[in-house]
Amino acid sequence: MKFLLIQPPLSDAGYNEFNFSPGHLFTLFSYLKHNNPGLQVDVLDWPRAHVEEPETTAERGDLLFSNRLKKQLKKYAPDVIGISCYTSMHYIITQLVALIYKEENPDGIVIVGGFHPTFVPDDFTAPAAPYDYIIQGEGEVALSRLLKQPLRPRQRAKVVPGIPLDLETEVLMWDDYPYFDKGAKVTLFFSRGCPFECNFCVEPNRLRNPGARYRVYSSTKARRTIETLIKRLTPEGIFFGEAAFGLNPQWRRQFLKDLAEVAPGILFWGETRVDTFSKEDVDLLKPLRFRLDLGLDAIVPDNILRQNKSRNPEEYIRRFTALDDYMNEQELPHSIFILHNFPGETPRTYAQTKQRLLDIAGKRSYNYSCFGPQPYCLYPGSSAYRDMKHYEEKYGSRFPNDGWWREISDDRNALARAIVAGKEMEGKDIDFLAEAKQLMDKIIPDKKLLHWPFRWGS
Repeated sequence: MKFLLIQPPLSDAGYNEFNFSPGHLFTLFSYLKHNNPGLQVDVLDWPRAHVEEPETTAERGDLLFSNRLKKQLKKYAPDVIGISCYTSMHYIITQLVALIYKEENPDGIVIVGGFHPTFVPDDFTAPAAPYDYIIQGEGEVALSRLLKQPLRPRQRAKVVPGIPLDLETEVLMWDDYPYFDKGAKVTLFFSRGCPFECNFCVEPNRLRNPGARYRVYSSTKARRTIETLIKRLTPEGIFFGEAAFGLNPQWRRQFLKDLAEVAPGILFWGETRVDTFSKEDVDLLKPLRFRLDLGLDAIVPDNILRQNKSRNPEEYIRRFTALDDYMNEQELPHSIFILHNFPGETPRTYAQTKQRLLDIAGKRSYNYSCFGPQPYCLYPGSSAYRDMKHYEEKYGSRFPNDGWWREISDDRNALARAIVAGKEMEGKDIDFLAEAKQLMDKIIPDKKLLHWPFRWGS
């Protein structure tokens, strides 16, 4: 049997995604290749597949994508396809891929998985929907077992619960994966899940199956994986794709020491919470080429509590300030992400947030902190999405675009973030992105820091 694993583009055939390998695609491919010896496994990672360009530019949009996809389906001739509908942003293009495949292969089987099918299975189970099976949660084990069974087209898609993967048994098939060349940018996942429960985040609710707790590679396995990757690929950069890198202090300190020994010149990138790292960790980061993104998200007590970042806002702020101050003292550039327009935001908390950032940066003669504003977007799967009615009743919040992912739009991100945080914000024309740029102009005298000393691809 021939199986084709497909990562569609984020919005259309021409979308230019940040060019890291999608780590989830690699782990799925590796598990199937290792555990299903009778299965021919192919991968179509569309944004990285270098699909042949048309001879003319007359064709555009869906028609252009459809024609290219049909050529790829003919090339691989799969009996079964598995589509990664990784986020809600991928929903429209996932629909198009499934419809085109079924149109060309009425007896073929379509399996779909990812964050969106996990949280909104009803989008895939209508009688006329072009899907046969939906995997909710972790996909490797469940997909492998499903593909060992006799499969048939179904009138209504069957929901298949995911099964937690034992990370210590994971085998990564470096030599077989078609999108890894020398100097690749590689995404790795050394952990699954997240023990925190921030209200805006979908990650805590993704692992829906019994036993799907937060878990992490052993230090030994993590080091060996890095050693193998460097030996096989000599990568340009490695991105640790988990929601919060290195939550266990003992694990991350050993791992950072290992990186300094086995990968002194490699670019690394990870993101974590601001209240997990400390001065000792910064000292271990300093010798490495490691870009660390910090998820602060809120710096005003009211916002911290509403976002459920911490039940002790004062301690949360204290730990962030200590970490940020020390990273500046050590001249270690880092980004700090701030979430704005979360339900319940008021003009007062918005003004307090901006002032806090100015106060923090203004006390320094030189700044290595780059604040990055991120508007709250309405994604199914988060606690905030589930509790919309609560926010409407308590704060007067409005969510005019629930179901935005089903809309065809040139800017669905604008639909997702079009939220009125509360009645006091009604009619307020706030552009935090523009205001943040002005903020950066005030607090970062050397604009090169906005682009990082170690740019990907430099």
